[in-house]
Amino acid sequence: MLKTLTEKQKTNWKDSLNKLIYAYNCTRSEVTGFSPFYLLYGRSPRLPVDMLFNLTSEQGDSNHHNYMEKWKQGMEEAYEITRENAHKAATRSKRHYDSKVKSSVLHPGDRVLIRNMTPRGGPGKLRNHWEDVVHTVVRQVSKDIPVYELPA
Repeated sequence: MLKTLTEKQKTNWKDSLNKLIYAYNCTRSEVTGFSPFYLLYGRSPRLPVDMLFNLTSEQGDSNHHNYMEKWKQGMEEAYEITRENAHKAATRSKRHYDSKVKSSVLHPGDRVLIRNMTPRGGPGKLRNHWEDVVHTVVRQVSKDIPVYELPA
């Protein structure tokens, strides 16, 4: 979303952050099927365009108890749908990942580098991706998983 700002706005992007966060929170998520705003408050947000066209928000029941029961039922339904949609999305993502992932089979004596996962070595884009030391594979921990033992 920050990339959509004009060049002038990008120089002071922090001023636009609250509007972008609000826009994100009001946008329906493909994974859950609901906007984060709806899942948090149980209602759709009131947007400036609603005021422009004089659209009223959903009218609640005048009886507090009835309103709360309807709200609770609606939220339970939304959370159940969200759980189902998130599970479907996770399954779809796993299937896609599993179809693309490739594992190299290493053997004792193979030389390997270790990926640098620590924050040292400068900011993200400047950080070295690999440790400097070359290690030698000692053995595969289990035949079923690609985990290897390296010398200490």
